[in-house]
Formats: sequence, structure tokens, C-alpha cells
Amino acid sequence: MRFPLSSPHAVSEAAIESAIQCLRSGRHTMGPEVEAFEKTFASYVGSKHAVMVNSGSSANLLAVEAMRRPSDQKPRWVAGDEILVPALSWSTSVWPLIQAGLRPVFVDVNPNTLDMDLTDARRQMTARTAGVLLIHVLGIPADMTAMQAFCDEEQLFLIEDCCEAFGAKWNGSSVGTYGLVGTFSHFFSHQLPTIEGGMCITEDEAIADDLRSMRAHGWSRNRTDRAKWEGRSDIDPRFLFVSSGYNVRPMELQAAIGLEQMRTTEAVRRTHVATACALRSACGALGWLEMLGFVPGPRRQWSWMNAPLLVKDVISRNSVVRALESAGIETRPIIAGNITKHPAFAGYRTDCPVADRIMRDGFMIGCHDPAIAEALSEALRAVAA
Repeated sequence: MRFPLSSPHAVSEAAIESAIQCLRSGRHTMGPEVEAFEKTFASYVGSKHAVMVNSGSSANLLAVEAMRRPSDQKPRWVAGDEILVPALSWSTSVWPLIQAGLRPVFVDVNPNTLDMDLTDARRQMTARTAGVLLIHVLGIPADMTAMQAFCDEEQLFLIEDCCEAFGAKWNGSSVGTYGLVGTFSHFFSHQLPTIEGGMCITEDEAIADDLRSMRAHGWSRNRTDRAKWEGRSDIDPRFLFVSSGYNVRPMELQAAIGLEQMRTTEAVRRTHVATACALRSACGALGWLEMLGFVPGPRRQWSWMNAPLLVKDVISRNSVVRALESAGIETRPIIAGNITKHPAFAGYRTDCPVADRIMRDGFMIGCHDPAIAEALSEALRAVAA
């Protein structure tokens, strides 16, 4: 058997059929299917507003843009502000900050939960620190009690990047509902795939309206307050621009897929949790391989996009990865490792020892089939001998 990083059957036949019907309808770009998916998604995660876009990367882009260039001309972040981000991250979590004239300040991570280490975050703060972009890694919810207390104490605005963590909760509330904006990805390998797609959630109606404008050129359409803007102008209201803008609209077929996929969301999450538990046991039996992320918390609910594994010093990561790949178990680095070591981020802080260790000794595998645990055990029995 082969065990890819994501299930080849992640998009159900029923979802594919919904997409085909959408194509045949003649309505292809953002419309009633998107609106229905947004409402269903918002209800599921417990948020007032959900705004769909074409990818999780675009969701991050708009979340930062809404903080930096709101239509009311009262930005929460201004040029030169410093934003704390975890060193264990992805390029499109960080680049929107740079593109908006902000400065990312990289923070080392918790060795067990892989999210931002708040002790190190305090060390990196300056008078220019204005916010936090937190990443919930691979469906492991961060300690949001501690994070909220930190942000409240330091008066920092929080964005939650939940692109890998749909279905994860802290203390009974979905990730993404603690910050001003939460972002999600619906990429085909993630927990709620629409092949490509993303979502922003927020409780703030003004932010939601700005997100709706910004995803579609900056025009007033789709805003709940469009009458306020259109009543002041004699410009054709179909083409009235009120904010900065991009074209990151989703397609109707993506939303149709998402609506169908949501019917099985909890069943999929339970399968991923069962797989994670089986992998944890298999790693424990080996003794030199650890599955990260199993840290108790108040009603912590995991959603496990993939399984993050760490090789102990008695053996090399490369030999483990070679054995698994030879056995048909696909591997890859944990996110991008320490992102500051990549050429694109030359000149930023690089002394993040925990992120370095995860980059050097860690990798991840699929978490969608409990049978992968026995395959892992069988492939690795002889490695440390």
C-alpha cells in the first residue's frame, strides 16, 4: 500500500457531482453557492461573519490588508509596525505583512505544540510591536487562554492563521474565533477541501465588509453598508470603489464542493484523530520517534491535518525518511521548517533553536488512515537496529 500525505479520496463523489451541476448551471463566479457556504461555515465555527476567497494564502493577504488599510481610514496597524510571527511558518503567512509595509518579527516555537513560544515573544517585543499573527500548526490548537492574556496585556491585535486547523478547538471554541480575523484554507490536502479555496472569519461587521470589498477589486458590491457609500456618489454603484482591492474571488463550484464536504466534516476529523492516536502508540513502541502535539489543555480538540514526527538523537532523520519513502509512506518537512533559513527571508532573525531542531530532525506524514501506523512500525523496525 501507498500512504500519501493526503487522501486521494478527500473530495467525495457527491461533492464532485455538486461541482459538475454548478458548471452546468452557467453561474460560475462568486454567487449564491458561495453565500450559502459562507453561512454554513460561519455557523459551524461559531462566527458572525465568514468571507470566502480563492485560497488560504489570499485569506491571510486580506486579513492583513483589513488591518492595514480599512475603508474607514483608521488602521489598526501602520507602516513600520512590528508583528510577531512564529519562525515555524509558511511564506504566505509572512509575506502579506511585508507587502503591507509591516515588519515580521520571528519568534521561536513551543517544542511540543509547535505554536508561538510566548516567553520568547516577550523577549522580541519593542515599542513598535503592534500585533501577533499566530499559526495553529497541523490541527493542534494553540493555548488561546495564554495567547489572549498576552495580547490583552500588551494591547496587541491578533490574527489567527488556521489554514491547517479547521475543526480544532480550544476550550470549546473554534480556532479563529479568538482573534480579530481567523483564516482558513480549503486546499485539497487540508481538512475541508474544495480543491482550492480559503475563508476569513470575524465578529467585526466593518472588517467583514472590508474583506468583501477587498476580495473583489475594492468595490462596494456585497457590502452590508453599500447604501452608505453609494448614496454619497453619482458613480454607477455597480462599479464604485471604496477600499483597496484584489481579485481573489472564489468560484461557485468551490463553494458547492465545500457545502457537500461539510456533511462529513466530523467523521473525517474522527478518522484523523484515530490515526493520530495509532501513530502516537507506534512511535512510543519504537522509543526513538515522537509524535508531537499531544499536550493536554482545557477541552482541547485536535483536527490533525498531518502527523508531525520528531526523530531523537540516536538516529538520523534522513535514514528514517528514506525507510518510510521506500515503504510507500510519503514524507515532507513540518510546514517549511524555520522559515528564516530560507533565502526569501535573509536578513531577519535566525536564532530560533527549537524551530531549527524541528527543521533538522522533524518531518510529517499523512494522518487520514489508521493503517499507516502499522506500516510505519513495519518500515522502521530495523532502522535503529
